[in-house]
Order: sequence, then C-alpha cells, then structure tokens
Amino acid sequence: MPDRLTAPCPGCGKVLKYPAHAVNKSIRCRACGTIWKAPPVTTPELPIPSPPPDPSTESPPAVDPRHKRPVPVAPVAAAVLRSDPSIRSAEYPVAPAALTVNRGDISATPATLTIIAPPPRKKRAGGWSAWLIAFALVGLCVVIAGGAVWFVWTQWRAGTVSGDATNDQRAAVANSQSSNDQHLTHAPTHDFPRRILAIGVHNYVFANPTSYGLDSAGLIKRDFGKTVEKLASRFRVPESQVFELSDGAPPPKRRIPLKPIIEQTLERFLESSRKQDRIIVLLCAHTVEIEGKPYVVPLEGELNDAKTLIPLEDIVQKLAACRAQQKVLIADFNRYDRGRGVELPHGGKLAASTAQLLRNPPAGVQVWSACSEGEYSYEFDDYYEFREGGRTQGIKGGAFLCMFSVAFMQGLGGKIQTPNDPLPIESLAAKVNEYMRLFSEELGTTADDATDETDTHKSDKATDAKPARRAGQTPFLAGSPSGESIPFDPTEAPAPAVMIPSPQDVYGARMASVEQVRRLVEFISLPPIKEARKAASVVRIDEIWPFRADLLSEYQIHMTAEQIRKESERYPLRAAVLYALEEIRKLESGEGALPATLTEADRSDAAKASFARLQRGPARVMHVLEELTAALEKVEAQRESEPSKFWQATLDYVKAQIKARFIYVNEYTTAFGVVRRDRLPPLDPAKGHVGWRLASQETLSTNDNAVKEMRKELRKLYDTLIREHPNTPWAILAKRERNTALGLRWVPLARPKSEQIEMLSDSR
Repeated sequence: MPDRLTAPCPGCGKVLKYPAHAVNKSIRCRACGTIWKAPPVTTPELPIPSPPPDPSTESPPAVDPRHKRPVPVAPVAAAVLRSDPSIRSAEYPVAPAALTVNRGDISATPATLTIIAPPPRKKRAGGWSAWLIAFALVGLCVVIAGGAVWFVWTQWRAGTVSGDATNDQRAAVANSQSSNDQHLTHAPTHDFPRRILAIGVHNYVFANPTSYGLDSAGLIKRDFGKTVEKLASRFRVPESQVFELSDGAPPPKRRIPLKPIIEQTLERFLESSRKQDRIIVLLCAHTVEIEGKPYVVPLEGELNDAKTLIPLEDIVQKLAACRAQQKVLIADFNRYDRGRGVELPHGGKLAASTAQLLRNPPAGVQVWSACSEGEYSYEFDDYYEFREGGRTQGIKGGAFLCMFSVAFMQGLGGKIQTPNDPLPIESLAAKVNEYMRLFSEELGTTADDATDETDTHKSDKATDAKPARRAGQTPFLAGSPSGESIPFDPTEAPAPAVMIPSPQDVYGARMASVEQVRRLVEFISLPPIKEARKAASVVRIDEIWPFRADLLSEYQIHMTAEQIRKESERYPLRAAVLYALEEIRKLESGEGALPATLTEADRSDAAKASFARLQRGPARVMHVLEELTAALEKVEAQRESEPSKFWQATLDYVKAQIKARFIYVNEYTTAFGVVRRDRLPPLDPAKGHVGWRLASQETLSTNDNAVKEMRKELRKLYDTLIREHPNTPWAILAKRERNTALGLRWVPLARPKSEQIEMLSDSR
C-alpha cells in the first residue's frame, strides 16, 4: 500500500492527501474545515464506469453559499445537513461516481463515506463591537443611576429637601448638624465662607404691625427680602447660605416667626456654622422692657407677658457662643410708621436697657443698631422721598434698610474681597450711618407725632404753642470681631442648610388641622375696620396659631348658612347672627366703605360743600349698625337655650364688632369736621406730600360721652370672650381687637411723583 493516499474533500471538493495509516480515521480539511473519515481502500480493480445520470431523477448539485460552488456530497447527506445542522456525525450512502480514491494508477471506490462535522460557520462581522457598545451603554446607565442616588442622599443629609421631608428625616438632619466639629474632606470650593440669617416679624397678632416694604408698583425694590438679597450679593455670600424667616415675604418664601420657630432656627444656624465662617444675623422686630430686662417680641408675643417673648440677652449670648470667627447682629428694632400711627400696642421707643445691651456686646460680637436710646426706627408704608446729594431716593419700608441700597449704589470702596477678608461691615455702616444722619436732620424738621398725647382734634384751639418733640434716628456700630483669624479652607465641607420648621413641625399632633380652623375662621371673618396696609402680606390666624384639636371639637358647625336661612324660625339666634355677619360684609365692600385719604383738591370750596353729601355714607353705616344691635338684643334671651358653643361665641363677637365699627365711624365723622374747619396739617411738596391719610391713635377725638361709654362696653365684651372661650379663634381675635386703637387723626400722605419714577426705580 502506498504511504500516501488522495481523496477529494466532501465539503469543498479539494483533493487532499493523507497517510495510509489515517484510513478510517477522522481528518480535517484545511481549506473549509470539514471533518470526515478517510475512506478505506478496496480491492484493486479497474474503475467501473458509472452509468450516465438520469436527467429525470438527477438533483441539482448543492451549492455552498459560503464558497458559491457545488458541494460534492450525496444528495441525502446534503438534505439532512440542511434540514438539521445540529447533526455532527452520521453515515450517508454515496454514489460510486461521487467519490473516487486514487491509489497510483488503480482506482478504488469506497462503499460509504462518514462526515464527522460540517464546516464551521464564519463569525458575523462586527460581533465584538456590538458587545462592546452594549457593555458601554450598561456602564453609562449604572454611573448615571449611582450619581443620582448620591446626589439625593447628600441633599437629604444637608436638609435641602426639607419641603418633602418627614419629621424623622428632619430630626436626622438636625442631629447630623452636630457632627461639624470633624474636618471633612470635600471637593475644593471657591465660595466665600459667609452666611446670613434674616428674621423679620411683620404681621403681629397682638402688636403694631411692621412694614415688609413690598411695592406693588414695582418702582422701589427695597423691601426686607430684596435688601437681604443685595446684602448677600455685595458681601459675596453664597446663595445656598442665605436664609430668610419672615411672615411678610410672598409665598413660597413665607415662614411663620413664632417664638419656638425663631429660637430653633437661630440655634440651628449658629450651631451649624463652621470656625472659618463669617455670619450675619439680621433681626427686625419689636422690643419691650419688662422689669428692666429687654425682650424681642415674636409674632404671637404679648407685650406684657414675658413668657411669650424672647430675652434679647439670650440671643446675644448664643451669638457669642457660636464658633464662627466673625459674628454680626444687625438689630432693626422698634419700627414705627408715622403715616399709619399706633394701630395696636407696641414697645415704644428703644428702651435704655436694650440700648445698653446693644452697645456692650460680648467679645467677638459686633452689633449694628438701627436707632439709639429713646428713638424709633422709622418706616414708611407709603413712599418717602429722601434727597441724597442731587438725587432723590425713595424709601419704602424701613428707612434704615433702604439706605443699604443707597450705599451699594454709591459703592463702598476698598479692595476686591477675598475669602480670607472679614465682612466689610464697617464700610457699610459708615455709609449708611451718614445717610441716616442726613435723613434724621430732614425728619427732625417736623414734630415727632408718634405718641397719643399730640392730638389736634380735641378742640378748635391751635396747639402749635405746645413744644414738639423732635424726630430723629441715629444708628450705631458697637463691638469688634475676635482677634483670631482662621484661613480659608476650600476643602472643608460647606455648612449644612438650615431647616426652618413650620408650626406643624413644632406643635405636631397637638395642633388642629389648618382646614378645621379655616372653616371656623372663614365663617366668622369680617373685613378689617381700618384700611389694610398696602405693603402687608396678611397671615391669617388659622395658618399660624397652634389651636388644640380636642378643644375645637366643641366648636364645630353642624349647619350651613342655607340651612339656617330655611329654618330661621326654629333657630332665630343663629339666623340673626348670620344676617349681621352678612350685613357688615356688605357695608365694608359697598357704598358704606369709608375712604381714608384726601387730596389737595378736596380742600376746595366745592369739595367742602360736597362733604355734607359725603357724610351721608357714614350716617347710613351708623344707622345699619344700630339696627343690627337692636336685632341681636331681641334674640339675646335665647342665648341660654343655645347648645352650640360656636353660636354663643359668635354672638358675642359680632356684638363687639358692631360696637367697634360704630365708634370708628363716629371718629371718622369727627375727622371730617376737622377738614371743614381747615385744621389739616400742612403739606411739604419737597417731601412728596400729595394729600392726607387717617392715622390711628389710642385717644378718641370725640367728646360724645355715649361713644366713650360704648368703648367701655366693648372692652367688657372682649374680656368675656377671652375668659369664656380661651385658646379659641374668638379669644385670639378678641385679645387682638381689644387693643386696637380706634382714634383717628390726619397726617401727610406721600406718593412718588410721576417725573421721579425713573429716579426712584431701583432693581439693583
């Protein structure tokens, strides 16, 4: 037997050579990869010619799509391989002419041919690249998801998602703030290590309101919030480190400055400050002196009850204990608006004990006070025009804070600030205090009419001979920063955000729901007796006061207004009270509404002649109030048989409101008598005076003894509500209205002139 044999490959037809000892063993074609058994050698016979193929039965040769040529395999084998490529080893009969084995010059025809495996398929082009792209996309999604989780977690830890945080989360944030003693490795930051907390109390429940300074016309953007923004911008305070707690701010920035909320917010701000920080606490509120000790009045504070107030000394001592390297308290205390007068009690001028504490702060604390002992910090619900050099400056809200904008517009001078520099509070104070000196000189040309003793309406005699107390306001800066200087560390983690709690956070489950209180308040609510402040952002007691849920359950309304009207004969007391409420609302919204301002044109002879017709309005109002009083007196006998505490309390409240409005209208008619007698105070066009406004005062102008007696009865009604319905909306409203000043007097009214609108406009 020859050492080497030849045979065509059943896969590609190429003639292969193989050794004799490989017969009946598996061999592999190097060309196409087909694995097959080497055919054995039969008897050496001459090749037998194969019969000619029958055209009727011959199948077309199989074509390998990979090589585009016929595959020399038996039809049956090809068919099986095509139908079931999973077959890897099988024997198929092969036609004699399909395969011939040559051995020298002798031909041998094998009986069978065994195909071990078909040729392998070529891998699809681009397979690895597709896998790489898929892995890359999956990896990118994982990175994005991980980053989102990390961001939410860090923001939650910092307390910036406080709006949706639960009480447990808020507690966790508050607890985490105590861990700031440790130095944290953080991504380097270029933010200055500075912070601001601004606390403004404006819509007092039991005290005279203060002006936030909102300008509905948009001419002067110098309200409390805008001033804080400008202060932060010029002092390079990061936006994330500016916090405002103020009930005067428009939603959604509005926060309720109740006593516990002020205390908790201040404590969190000071405790979370770092050693390298430089901080400012701006506090705008009333202060009072009780037994020689100064107190700050929160929103719900009662001026004669120290338990409802915040000791000023505690605030200063907490500032001193703060580890920040520079600590500044800007105290805008004892605000007063001469154009509005004393509508409710307030702390008066800055007390001696308060001024002494502010002038002698602890070491490391700087205090900048808006006024000095025996002075007010003046504010203007209307515009006030102040001339600074050759420029007219508009004041809206607090005069002291408005001067911040003036100083920033003129520039503070000095070098460009760096993170290691202290807060330039001295430069700002020097500018503002000089402007306030000029303002005080201008203001001092008029009498200080802030007290009730100055009254020009008691008689026709002139009171010009009475010595007038001069108005004035003198800010001062006291104290000095600590001598230690801590260099700026950009790798230290920023101070965490301060979470300002809500009344619900503070009082929790003890509070009745806002909806429950609102249903009661809306039913008994009446328009204010006096014209509301234009700059006021009114906060209702149902939004702020912590009424107990179990107590209010005894004051539920079980009937609608429509049901009461239909069953008026069965419930005469309820029907009479409901009718009185509706009539009072009509008086305040219709022709019974009383204007509280006058212009120069109203002093003409023709205008004075029309005053008789104008006074028909007040006369009609007084007539309606008298009829309502008589109607309520008729149903007074059924008070004892009325089982509902809601209707008992509402009856007394409506009776008191009728008396209060009658007294006010009587004061109103007395004030118009002053106009007829030309007793109005003079106007000063240089100050932008365009007319007069009715300001409040405690003393009544009338000499009618019946009206004075009615005022005594009014106070008794309020005392009854406070005593018989404690800690309810009726008691809170009665306590507030009991101290409302019903006396009136004319004061000059200022408005910006149209040609000065562009000069007064300030958007910087």
